[in-house]
Amino acid sequence: MGRLRIDDLPDQALLLLDSAPVIYFLEDHPKLAKRFAPLFEAHGAGRVQFAATTITVSEVLTGPLKAQDDSAVRRYRAVFDTWRLVDLSADIAESAARLRASLGLRIADAIQAASALAINADALVTHDRDFGRVRTLRVLFWFPRSANRTRRRQGYLLTADPSAAKTGDRDRRPIAGRRSSR
Repeated sequence: MGRLRIDDLPDQALLLLDSAPVIYFLEDHPKLAKRFAPLFEAHGAGRVQFAATTITVSEVLTGPLKAQDDSAVRRYRAVFDTWRLVDLSADIAESAARLRASLGLRIADAIQAASALAINADALVTHDRDFGRVRTLRVLFWFPRSANRTRRRQGYLLTADPSAAKTGDRDRRPIAGRRSSR
């Protein structure tokens, strides 16, 4: 199974996590949790630091609250208590509005990106390709790439590196060992 590569991150890198990777990991999604596991392993080893927005907290807690699973809510809150939480300030809101206006991002995505920029995160980690439009932010994705519906899917890690913003280059490389049927 393909996993997100984080080898080139600096020691103690600050990563802002979008909601999906957190949900996949905390809820042990049968396919997607393993793809983001290296991040959580690196965090557990003290190699990277995590940050999350209050939007992520809200989105992550929605499932357990709908299911009336108070123990999961407490467990998830305890996890967030060990991370840096980024509140929505007027400055972040304005930055998000600018990103939304210029790039057409959904408001929640624009807030995530603006928050990552505001805290000078080394990268934003997501499972949403729309963040690739934000050229001033390094974005770590994992998504399957399919040539057509009948062929097997190959996973790719796509990083939008701020240093490549001038040329529009993005590093797209296959994740070794990732092959699954559609």
